[in-house]
Amino acid sequence: MPVGAFYIPGAPKDVLTRDAGSVVKPFDVKAMVEEALKYYYEMWRRDPKEFIRISDNCRRYALNFDWGIIAKHVDKMFQAIKKD
Repeated sequence: MPVGAFYIPGAPKDVLTRDAGSVVKPFDVKAMVEEALKYYYEMWRRDPKEFIRISDNCRRYALNFDWGIIAKHVDKMFQAIKKD
């Protein structure tokens, strides 16, 4: 499923530049649901290959947020700070 994100710092750039989903106003749950129904359901009906392409982009992007990967980045950051 493509990513649905609220418009907060970082989210628009990360989601939209990777062609991984769409962004709505913060905490606007109604807009999030409407976007999912309007855009993704219609895309799936109209062009299943495009839906799969965007879904695959989302999956690849989401793998960056695995806790093992994040922990390595945080550890590297702390090590850099410790050296200073």
